[in-house]
Amino acid sequence: MWADVGAVLVNFARITPGCMCVFFASFPLLQQALVLMSEQVNTLRSIRPLFIEERERGAAGVEQMLQEYTCTPKACMFAVIGGRLSEGVNLRDDLCRTMIVIGLPYLNDKDVEVAERIRFGGGGSRFIHNQCMRKVNQTIGRALRHAQDYAYILLLDVRYEQVYKDLPSWMQPSIKTCSFPVAYSRAVQFFK
Repeated sequence: MWADVGAVLVNFARITPGCMCVFFASFPLLQQALVLMSEQVNTLRSIRPLFIEERERGAAGVEQMLQEYTCTPKACMFAVIGGRLSEGVNLRDDLCRTMIVIGLPYLNDKDVEVAERIRFGGGGSRFIHNQCMRKVNQTIGRALRHAQDYAYILLLDVRYEQVYKDLPSWMQPSIKTCSFPVAYSRAVQFFK
């Protein structure tokens, strides 16, 4: 599976004008991807400068990385949904012409804080789903910052087929479930 995901990233890196952002559902998923896609990550690094969000960097480190990213044409950034780079960051225009979202960031209902919120606030699985989709929508919003802005957004997780109605209504007419060759062909046309 990860070799296929890596191939998708490499192929999109070759056709994307401007910068490319890849958001993972969690830090552990990002770390797993880096290990299991090491060959494709090396190929990606030969095509574009690669910046990777690290939890350990802290606010100042992430800010410095973001500054370097914004000054690097045709860069690629790996970040985490719900991380520092998915909320409140402006990736307008060429800072994000392709956004690839890998996975859905569902909360862990075994986590004490989450369990308490469910217990006192109710909602159960609906609460967890709403929190997940809020984070996905915020992440997508990083790439589209004004009326003339554009980005090709690729959602890599079969579960998006069941939850696409919880994505922004303005985006729904453009959502298509398809194979990689079709998505790639559409992206090539999109960027012409």
